[in-house]
Amino acid sequence: MRNLYSKLVATALLFALSFSASAQSSEAQTFYFSKDLIKIVLSERGCEGLRMYPVIDEGRSTNSVIIVAIDERGNELSSKYQIFTGVRENNPTYSSLKKSDAQKACEAYFSKNKQFVSQVSKALIESIASGNSLGIAIQLDANQKGNFMVSGYVNPGGLKTTGDAKPGDPCPNACGEPRQYLVFPKSTH
Repeated sequence: MRNLYSKLVATALLFALSFSASAQSSEAQTFYFSKDLIKIVLSERGCEGLRMYPVIDEGRSTNSVIIVAIDERGNELSSKYQIFTGVRENNPTYSSLKKSDAQKACEAYFSKNKQFVSQVSKALIESIASGNSLGIAIQLDANQKGNFMVSGYVNPGGLKTTGDAKPGDPCPNACGEPRQYLVFPKSTH
């Protein structure tokens, strides 16, 4: 009887751990940036859009995303990159990364996953972050073909995306010059 009880407890623990891991991995596929942070990034002089890089957040050993302002030619305007670090008390958290740390996080992702980068226009981001949206939510496209989808988000008892998700312009398909990128994705063809 004691062995059966031990096996049931062990099975229940394994189930709980696997459920927790799957819940965390599905949460990790949506990355939130508050309206306040987006306003700061978009207010950089000459900003015409955002570039989004998939990365591995070394501090949490999980996939994440970083954003940076770009000008009309696709040049990155900042040496500080904003990385989504999670959700605390139903609010997104993020921090700034130096360029060298952002490169390492991006290269860590590229070494294990499909290489891509996306960018979206300032007008699209402002449209998404307007109204009752609390900011932007970034997700991998449903087919994971190497692009990010961007939508707004609300917080009715937990963060939830809202509105139609709009695709970013994918790279390497819509890339500028390699020198314009933190890390330029290698062609996957």
